[in-house]
Amino acid sequence: MSDPDPSSVEIRVHRDDSEDLSRLPELSLSAVSALSAHVLEAEGVRTGEVDLVFCGDDRIAELNLEWLEREGPTDCIAFDLREEKTPSLVEGEVYIDISQAERQAPEYEVTIDEELRRLIIHGLLHLLGYTDTGTPAEADQMRERQESFVSVWTEPILGAT
Repeated sequence: MSDPDPSSVEIRVHRDDSEDLSRLPELSLSAVSALSAHVLEAEGVRTGEVDLVFCGDDRIAELNLEWLEREGPTDCIAFDLREEKTPSLVEGEVYIDISQAERQAPEYEVTIDEELRRLIIHGLLHLLGYTDTGTPAEADQMRERQESFVSVWTEPILGAT
């Protein structure tokens, strides 16, 4: 008799319909979920729920102003909704601005696919307590962890499915 998988993380991927994003690339929901599951499992997460919301400039600018008191769009905002900061638990929402990722990709000399993968990973790490706005050492730790995931995950997240 085999033991049931004790890991139970629900990953929901949404595309915000409040803006016309039809000109932007189609996401592979299964690839986004697989990347997210990989990151969370590697970080020791066993249970929880994550919503990944892909949106445009207007939506993320609203969130940025309302919750962070910053004007304009940004690339990624993460909301850690855990009541207790337990390392094996994740509960939260990650908003990713596809339009901003599309603008940033050429600036960073990467593909839009790679930039979106980076932002997914970045947002998930924020949900787990990593920060890029604390000390330089904390920012370096987050960047190193983020880039270690980016370098090994090459499956495209753009395309149908």
